[in-house]
Amino acid sequence: MTMKGPLAVAGGLKSLKLEDLSTAYAGGLSPESVISHVYAQIDQINDPGIFIHLRDINEVRAEARKLGPHPDPSRPLWGVPFAVQDNLDLDAARTTASCPDYAYTARRDAFVVQRLRQCGAIPIGKTNLDQFAVGLSGLRTPHPPPRNAVSAHAAPGGAASGAAVIVSHGAVCFSIAAGAGGAARIPAAMNGVVALTPSRSATSLRGVVLARSMTDTTPIIAHAIDDAYTVLRAIAVEDPEGPVRPPVAPPAAGPAPSNVTLAAPDRACRRFYGDNRQAASFEAALGLAESIGYKIKVVDMAPIFEIGLRLASGVWGAERFRALEMFLRQSPASFLTATRRQISAAERFSAADLFGGLRQLEDINRAVTQILSQADALLLPSTPRYVELSEAEQDPIALDYELSYFSNFADLLGLPGVATPSQPRPDGRPGSTTLIGAPGAEARLVSIARRLARAFSAPIGATSLPPCIARDPVAKLEDAEIAIALSGEHMSGMALHHEVATLGGRFLRNALTAPSYRLYAIRADAHERSALHWVGDENGAAFPIELWALPRTALGDFIATLPAECSVGSARLADGDVVRSVFCAATAHRLARDVTAFGDWRGYIARRANDLA
Repeated sequence: MTMKGPLAVAGGLKSLKLEDLSTAYAGGLSPESVISHVYAQIDQINDPGIFIHLRDINEVRAEARKLGPHPDPSRPLWGVPFAVQDNLDLDAARTTASCPDYAYTARRDAFVVQRLRQCGAIPIGKTNLDQFAVGLSGLRTPHPPPRNAVSAHAAPGGAASGAAVIVSHGAVCFSIAAGAGGAARIPAAMNGVVALTPSRSATSLRGVVLARSMTDTTPIIAHAIDDAYTVLRAIAVEDPEGPVRPPVAPPAAGPAPSNVTLAAPDRACRRFYGDNRQAASFEAALGLAESIGYKIKVVDMAPIFEIGLRLASGVWGAERFRALEMFLRQSPASFLTATRRQISAAERFSAADLFGGLRQLEDINRAVTQILSQADALLLPSTPRYVELSEAEQDPIALDYELSYFSNFADLLGLPGVATPSQPRPDGRPGSTTLIGAPGAEARLVSIARRLARAFSAPIGATSLPPCIARDPVAKLEDAEIAIALSGEHMSGMALHHEVATLGGRFLRNALTAPSYRLYAIRADAHERSALHWVGDENGAAFPIELWALPRTALGDFIATLPAECSVGSARLADGDVVRSVFCAATAHRLARDVTAFGDWRGYIARRANDLA
């Protein structure tokens, strides 16, 4: 997207990314001017398949004027234009879920849309989607399908087709979608933009036409990873009318830890269904991840992918059938043939099938949990392949089956994910990888994905904008957190780090202790533990540590993981800060090994490994 006309002068707006909008607004640009530009861009794109409903420009300008003449620092999305997928309610607009006969006029905003407006964002209109968010090609709609923004012969991907295409063109800052996580990550990948899928129950689903309430969420599609995360933090708040209380609000996403391990599927379980360019793109992405110091741990994930496919295309469809059963029986002709077939197929399942499915879901949950106990996240292809428009007449259900190979299991388990554009393939189509993490790990995924995005250096969708080279922010401790200095096996990349990750630990920075301590190795269980012992400045040394933030409510759980020989006390850092750390309890240091001479815990572990070799 190249800014033309008055916008290039007034406020110096470069793009609709949050950082550029903020700078331009501080320079005097008005939200009304931005809205005028947005509508001019939409006219220039000239794709009738993107929006099912586009709000009247005068109505939107009036909403922009109500924001006032100056940016409001209490409203983090002040003056930011966005699009709403047409299975979320927008006050006074029709919600159709891409099924005209199903349509109703919303009496108020969906909760997440309401929150975005409260934060100053301005909705432009309702975007097209695969009918009832059932589909992954972006072609399953009674309206003209959106055109892929970067490849004329490729399908746009679905279900969030319009939401991804409009962001790829750069005409809005972000889109808010609703449905399974893969249904947003796949079209984002095919259009070269970012998608952030929250954990299950992280955001309210009030005012959403649900496909499957147990798997649906509200993904954000954006130009930049940090933009998507800013939006998530705005909407991941408690809905007083919602049935489920969200977990603790997502903390700020600081830098990635020093040692990151990513689990990737081995070659035997990577299915690309004949798209060799996609296979090569993922292999190149793994190489770039290693080049920035990320460790790639190759794992057999075939059982996870296979069970996920069977469940999502089988018994889990029964929930979708239940949600739409009455309308389906009353008005079967209102559904597209493929949508009706896919929803109706679940009618044959019994309660016994459901309980069998629940046991299988437990199996993949254990398998994924085991992998994530040894890695910070899973690194997967965002989509196995592209769908050509020439395939539109083929079996759409079979296409969905293929496209969902890498995503179904994560949707069923309610895991968060971040799809990040990687370097373009030789044919010019975007590459993309997805990070999948444990529930509540959005901040960690964003920190890891930010460094990946810098390595990938991929262009933003169909725009002429340069890659989003996001800088790592300075991590700050939040009110609900407590800082803890980790010096041993709880550090990133070490054997017990999963205990910190599971408790919601967030990396802050690398630091040094004051030169007042000695470091001991305590053998109290299956693992050696590091523990500090205060001796004063004359006999002490300074040790490199990792400073992490733990939720205050989790500190007790962390202490409970420690053996009796360890305790938690206050340690002084070289910069004068006082934080919590693990110490030798009472006289435990007398029976422990003094490893001060090795410089730090990693040095000790490396020397021990050499001695055993």
